[in-house]
Amino acid sequence: MTDGCREAVRVEELVLRAADRFPGLVPGRDELAAERELPQARKRGAEVEQGRFLSRVLAHPRAGLHLVHAMLRPRAESLALLDEFRRTGRADLGEAAVERRGAAGHVELRNLRFLNAETWSCWTRTARSACSGAASSTIPAMPAGACSTPAST
Repeated sequence: MTDGCREAVRVEELVLRAADRFPGLVPGRDELAAERELPQARKRGAEVEQGRFLSRVLAHPRAGLHLVHAMLRPRAESLALLDEFRRTGRADLGEAAVERRGAAGHVELRNLRFLNAETWSCWTRTARSACSGAASSTIPAMPAGACSTPAST
């Protein structure tokens, strides 16, 4: 699923690839989308199944390290917003906005449907902005040989 640790695959894509490659192992796109619309009390546990799968991946020394490294990399969406943020000090993500004020960064969550709550879309957009910027140039390289054997993921 990661081409022997040659491809950096983030958590959200990894679980979908696992669902496609091994039907029944983890919930697929349709099941996740349907469950995301339900209130917590009516959910059937699709996200819990993803968590179990990811805990097994992270428990594997090589696969876990590779996944963590993939998650530290900046997202393509973040990089697309980076020039605007550098130019204006602000990036509007819809349900969230980020702004540089002097040496501090401010994140404003604007989820009008759920006061003071985060939704999946708000969280993913906020995480995209948080994963861009100076941190992207300071991400450590994978240790030599970390992906030298065939991957189990």
